Amino acid sequence: MPDLAPLVDAFYARLALQPSVDQRLTHSDVTLDHLLLAPSGDRLAGIIDFGDVELGDPAYDFAYLWSYGDWAPGQVFERYALKDQEPGLLERSRWHFARYRVSRLGEALDRGWEQAASDIAAALPALLAAL
Repeated sequence: MPDLAPLVDAFYARLALQPSVDQRLTHSDVTLDHLLLAPSGDRLAGIIDFGDVELGDPAYDFAYLWSYGDWAPGQVFERYALKDQEPGLLERSRWHFARYRVSRLGEALDRGWEQAASDIAAALPALLAAL
């Protein structure tokens, strides 16, 4: 596993410099298991499980979408009703995703999930470099 400590330290230093944004009501847990697709499979029919709703950066709700590839957040953002009021949302969501992946790496190492840790560690340098 590569030595990621300098990259992660630099990431958190840069993250601390990110400007704050107006908070909105957020779902805070938009993941695959909370998205309902229409029976045709071509559109979103709904979102479930609002147990983690809070005030926060709406970009956080887009963060998990990066796990599907760089194309996914942009496609959802194009349909986002408040997109004209949210400059920088996609960039901020990538920062949230990177923080999530760093956190997942720590969890995988802590729990002894060697393959998951290895996979995350291998992808992390490119993710952090893209910020």
